[in-house]
Amino acid sequence: MLGDSIEIHFVHYSSENEAFNKWNSRVDRLRRDMADNIPLFLKFCDRDGSDIDHLKRFHALPFENKISIGVNSFNAKNHLCQPNMKDTKELSIY
Repeated sequence: MLGDSIEIHFVHYSSENEAFNKWNSRVDRLRRDMADNIPLFLKFCDRDGSDIDHLKRFHALPFENKISIGVNSFNAKNHLCQPNMKDTKELSIY
C-alpha cells in the first residue's frame, strides 16, 4: 500500500524486499527520464476490480501519452475496447 488509498500488486517478485528495491529503482529511472524530458507513456487495463470510475480518473490525468485497454466501453479517443477478452470467472466487475 502507498499511503491508505493506493494498492500496488507486485506479482512477479519472490519477496517484499525485492519488490521494494525494484519499485525504488523504477522511481529513480522515472525521475531521471522526466528530468531529461523523455516522454512518459501510461497504460491502464480495466481488470482486477477496476470500474468505469477508474477509467474516468485515468483519462483525467494531465498526461498526453496514455491509452486504456479493456472489456468496458468508454468514450475516449485513446481507449481500446476488447469485449471478447471478458472472463467472468476472474473479474468481479461484470
